[in-house]
Amino acid sequence: MVQLQRMDTRLDTLSTELYQVNVHVSRITRRQAIMGGFALEASPPPPLVASDSKDEDDDDALLLPLMANQDQAPSSNASQPNAHHELSPMEDPRSPFFLHHGESPGAILVTQLLTEDNYPNWARAMLMALDAKSKLCFIDGSSMISMAVTPLEKIAWSKNNSMISSWILNSVSPHITASVIYRTTAMEVWNSLRNPFSQANGPRISQLQKMISTIMQGDSTVTTYFTNLQASWDQLLNLRPSPSCSCGRCICGVNDKIMLFNHQDALMQFLNGLNEAFSQVRT
Repeated sequence: MVQLQRMDTRLDTLSTELYQVNVHVSRITRRQAIMGGFALEASPPPPLVASDSKDEDDDDALLLPLMANQDQAPSSNASQPNAHHELSPMEDPRSPFFLHHGESPGAILVTQLLTEDNYPNWARAMLMALDAKSKLCFIDGSSMISMAVTPLEKIAWSKNNSMISSWILNSVSPHITASVIYRTTAMEVWNSLRNPFSQANGPRISQLQKMISTIMQGDSTVTTYFTNLQASWDQLLNLRPSPSCSCGRCICGVNDKIMLFNHQDALMQFLNGLNEAFSQVRT
């Protein structure tokens, strides 16, 4: 009987200790949830008894330093973005000064170098290549050094200008390069090439008109014959574009009429140059 009483006493002691452990765990879990910024959905903690007040104070003494560190953490994290370096315009894809890390001043953008006789074709190929790299603004005057305000933008503009100037010089015959290599900006290099070579458009237009009138099918296939005519038509249209109304208020359809007349002229030239085997097509 005495042994049973002793076992009951020990069981009561263990039950009390387990209860106190449960109280401590519940309290610590609840406070950690508060420190983490969220509420914990749990069953209500066991009621406190007088003997637990000292233990609660001890828990508070241990958790206060952790809560202080938690409060200071956001302020330190908020200051981190300010420590990042300012993004260079050459690294920003949205900037006109963006340069891909793979770009090189030794690159050759077109396969055919500029000579005295091929400026229209060369200029067309160069414009397409620069447009593909979003650098047309450096040769048409829409991106000037005055647009660069910050020190980083000025550095980026200078590097872009040197890169584009190098691309143009790499695409020019060596004996022509000597006449433009000392130009300061890419736009000056471009204009120095355009002005002298484009002035020869008059004789070139006359030459193209004469050549178009003499192109015949001969021994060529219809496809080859048409391709030769098409290339000559495109060159002539590039040197002397058809007039068009650009006021934005025209309702008479003059642009469509001009295009129709040009199409009819080209069709007549094509049909007249066909062999006699296609005489029925011409009629």
